[in-house]
Amino acid sequence: YYNMFDAQLDAVYNALEALGYDDLEVIVSETGWPSAGDWDEAGATIENAEAYNSNLIQHLLSNTGTPLRPNQRIQTYIFALFN
Repeated sequence: YYNMFDAQLDAVYNALEALGYDDLEVIVSETGWPSAGDWDEAGATIENAEAYNSNLIQHLLSNTGTPLRPNQRIQTYIFALFN
């Protein structure tokens, strides 16, 4: 995998398939990156939030899907574009 987003989504697809639900569409209802945080949250920066959200949008618009479900559109909602 090239990103955690695809890995986590494929883990959900795999679990659903194991239960016999291989035709369900998964909608990502919340994803994002904080632009600020507490003193011990070093990764919560505007630069990291911009990188995550920009890369996510680029990936979603490409409609490449995930390794388990290639060429599939992933409906996703970005949460908290600002703090």
